[in-house]
Amino acid sequence: MQTKNQVWGRMALAFSSRCFSARHHWLSKDNCEFRCEQYPDGLRLAAREAQDFLTINGIQTQSSSRVDLSAPVRELTDMKIDVLCLQPQSQHMAEIVTAFDLARREKCAAKIDDARLPSFAQRSNGYWLARPGMCRACCDRGRFL
Repeated sequence: MQTKNQVWGRMALAFSSRCFSARHHWLSKDNCEFRCEQYPDGLRLAAREAQDFLTINGIQTQSSSRVDLSAPVRELTDMKIDVLCLQPQSQHMAEIVTAFDLARREKCAAKIDDARLPSFAQRSNGYWLARPGMCRACCDRGRFL
């Protein structure tokens, strides 16, 4: 059986029959005027504490942070994960795909600098470490602390 694991990008948390981008502009889904095109990386939603919490993108509710499993690529390949899933973002996607492909072939960590993230984006790897998903733990020599 083929196995896959998301290693980059916002997690899809829920799908709806309503278009949140249209609703944000007080438009019906049938007359949305493709407002989602104004938000190529989705609309950020903040909690009451003004901390980014979710991203809405058309009919999807997504995580606000980007899953970043660039460090444990070797571990993933050693576990015989067949497919590393990368969720797209509006810019720098070609460089991100190249970094993960190189890491997969060489069994090392993918190197993706912060300049390849949208300006507001945060990274997370909590679920991989059995911690809250929004967390990001430090990495030392390719192994998580």
